[in-house]
Amino acid sequence: MAAPITLEHQRFGASGGYPVLVHHGLIGSASVSPDAASEAARRNIELIALARPGYGRSAPQPMTSIGDWHGIVTPLLDTLGIERYSVWGTSAGAPYAYALAALDRERVDSVAITSGLGYLPDTEILAEYDTESQQAFEMFRTASFDDVRNYWSQALRASLEEQGDDGEWTQILRSSLAHDCAGPAREAILQQQPWAFELTALTCPVRMWHSRDDTMVPLTTAELTRNLMRHAELTILPGDEHIPTAGMVREAMDYLQSRSR
Repeated sequence: MAAPITLEHQRFGASGGYPVLVHHGLIGSASVSPDAASEAARRNIELIALARPGYGRSAPQPMTSIGDWHGIVTPLLDTLGIERYSVWGTSAGAPYAYALAALDRERVDSVAITSGLGYLPDTEILAEYDTESQQAFEMFRTASFDDVRNYWSQALRASLEEQGDDGEWTQILRSSLAHDCAGPAREAILQQQPWAFELTALTCPVRMWHSRDDTMVPLTTAELTRNLMRHAELTILPGDEHIPTAGMVREAMDYLQSRSR
């Protein structure tokens, strides 16, 4: 019998409160911001932050699609005794939040998405990115896994050197660099491949927040992705922030609290 998959996870907010599974971005770890932890605690929400395979202490696992996430995370949910929950996805974590909502419909109450990556297998959505991003996406589509891993390893190591030992992003960058950058490499490759579920399969409410001038994920990609779902609402906020602002986090926590049972 194969050994069970072990996912690094940490809990924040209200211990024993309503569970919300947190999905980090392409650069990420099993952590949340202090703002998110305190806002969750005030609303009796327990945030369960997961490091996806290849990040931090979560060992790399073979994945053929983003839809595989459901089978990977379900044993952990069962071990933790979680019967109903909501999901929160930020940036590249959005597709994984959608995956659980589509494939675990009996247990997922709602979806919160902040600065979420859109449905990149849709060529209309992919075309909304600028030329530099298009070139990077083309490389991720056509290069070998090792080449994509080397790309992210070089980029993230350079960022880590700029941060130093006590930088705001140091711990998150180290988590992303774990296992020779297997996590970010897999993410970059799978984003553009069919996700192995349909966004129309989501039956629970979805609420999205996106900055009007987001410098990393164009607003138009969020709008087009929203249109692929039946029960999705998009709140457009002023500014160009991609990292969720304190206000965005508060609104997401209010929404998740309203959907708790």
